[in-house]
Amino acid sequence: MINRNSTIFAIAALAELTLVAPAAQAAPQKLRQQAPVTDANPTRPAANSLPGCRVVYMPPGSREIVEANINTGTRIQFSAKVKTYTDATPALWDSSSADDSVWIRPRTTDPQANVVGLSVVTAPATGGTLKYDFVVMMTPDPTAPNCVTVQDFTPSAIIQKDQKTVQAAQLAALSGELAQTRQQYDQDIQRMRRQVEQQAIDKIKTFESSIYTRYDWNGEGTNADDKNLISAVYDDGQNTFVRITTTAFGMPSLSGALDDKDLSLQSEYDDLTGVYKIMGLLDQIRVRLGNHVIIIKRLG
Repeated sequence: MINRNSTIFAIAALAELTLVAPAAQAAPQKLRQQAPVTDANPTRPAANSLPGCRVVYMPPGSREIVEANINTGTRIQFSAKVKTYTDATPALWDSSSADDSVWIRPRTTDPQANVVGLSVVTAPATGGTLKYDFVVMMTPDPTAPNCVTVQDFTPSAIIQKDQKTVQAAQLAALSGELAQTRQQYDQDIQRMRRQVEQQAIDKIKTFESSIYTRYDWNGEGTNADDKNLISAVYDDGQNTFVRITTTAFGMPSLSGALDDKDLSLQSEYDDLTGVYKIMGLLDQIRVRLGNHVIIIKRLG
């Protein structure tokens, strides 16, 4: 007769292990590729590991999923001699032990034998006992791995068995570093912006302090209607700037006077601002736009 309580225990164990079993099986294989097998490596396979066996890392008292085929069965090898073992449904599963190993296989392909619980107690040479629990699942594949070696538990095995936790911790650390980098980047941008703004303010203040605006073009020689053809005149101590409000009259004719001497003027035009830049400082500038004449005088 099938032991119903044992079957329930096995199914519950299977449900509990469904989430952790893939990490338990995959993580050690990945780490064994990265770490050389040396005596200094505490997670290396047990010295008596059989060739081709799948190595699992499990602390005593934990559970692991293994598979067994009705024709080939599965051998579970430990690092110490097997003291006792318990097959939850011996009516449906064959099991035996010798030295450091337990063999188990289903007796039938009946669905009732799909899963069974197996508990093993070993007796290490150092004394005491260690207990391991397994959920053994029947597989129709005769080529499925039929040999498992249980590795001695070490602290590093926790990392291998719970690789998802390790990856989550690494992701959290990376996210923290990224947040810190972004914060530092934002602070650097703000500092650079403040520096640029301050430099711009300093240049504006320097420019304003050097600007001379005491010019008049509304006096003698200028028709009252023509004064509006010029909106601003100023200099920066080296050059004189004249802003003309219209280009309807074409390029202006510019001439100047300095110390009662008439001068021809060199100028540059900025079509973006409508400003003529005249080289040098003059007492008077004569601007002719078509038939219109404006006389600009520097005061002071």
